[in-house]
Amino acid sequence: MVISEPAKANLGRNKARFNRDNKRVSGRITILVIDDDPEFRELTKTGLERENEAFEVIMESNPREVDSLLDQHAVDCLVTDYEMPHINGIELVKRVHDQYPALPVILYTGKGSEDIASRAISAGVTDYVKKAGTINEYELLANRISNAVEKRRQEQHAAGLRQRFEVVLETMDTAVFLKEPNGQYLLMNDACRELLGVNPEQDVTELTDEDLFPPERIDKYQADDRRVAETGKQIETEEMVPGTTGEQIRLTRKSPVYDQDGSVTAICGVSTDITEQKEREEEIRKLKKRLELAVEGANLGVWDWDMRTDEVQFNDNWATMLGYDPEEIGSHLEEWEQRYG
Repeated sequence: MVISEPAKANLGRNKARFNRDNKRVSGRITILVIDDDPEFRELTKTGLERENEAFEVIMESNPREVDSLLDQHAVDCLVTDYEMPHINGIELVKRVHDQYPALPVILYTGKGSEDIASRAISAGVTDYVKKAGTINEYELLANRISNAVEKRRQEQHAAGLRQRFEVVLETMDTAVFLKEPNGQYLLMNDACRELLGVNPEQDVTELTDEDLFPPERIDKYQADDRRVAETGKQIETEEMVPGTTGEQIRLTRKSPVYDQDGSVTAICGVSTDITEQKEREEEIRKLKKRLELAVEGANLGVWDWDMRTDEVQFNDNWATMLGYDPEEIGSHLEEWEQRYG
């Protein structure tokens, strides 16, 4: 394929414009129609613009001019005849897709056969419509164009969202993963890869729970996954996770991911390392226990007043020293003031 130097210079800019425009889910649809029959070109333009007022149809007879037109216009869909001078429609599709692989192309031809249809699909044609000369022909073609463009715009929009989502994921220290309910992984951020020792170049879609965890842990992990998939509700669980630096205590939230039909198709997990927090809590628990034993051994009365809530806590010795049974005294400051104020 020969592309002019101005075309090469403009290629990057026009690709960006094409992608930007395709992110819109609705709006104008620019169609480039290639047909060497001038009368049929005019009929096609008139018929399509009558069927959908959002259509803007650009016409061209010479397929050699397609590259230039694609550089000049943000084309949403290419409609091409099959039999044309110099190049046929299938060859044109291959050439166009070398530069614009995402561009929807519809082969619109009077020369139809199973062989042509098969070769057209193999070449990457989005759809195939035979010229039938009927009154409903342009309605059919218009619907095929609208569907092809809408599908591509949604794909572009979804791809953009996914790209932004992945950028956000990679800035997080928290391990995040996406997997199917059967344990097949779909996505991991860098923090999750580092935790589990997964090589940055590894395709995570080739991994399952069996590849990452010991058998005695898998049953529990997958039972949690099934619970999320079956109930459609988020769960939060503390669990031991073997990592590259040893066992970690992690707080893991698992949430359902739905498809367009409302079915749960994946599990999204967000896992935070709480090992140090749990170790501190255990140390505080041990210190508190030692203090209680020391106070009890020394037969001391101890009380504590929370000035934020006016709650008073005391041990049994303190109540006994004041001549009361512990159950007789409430825990609010007002009661203490009434008794001892």
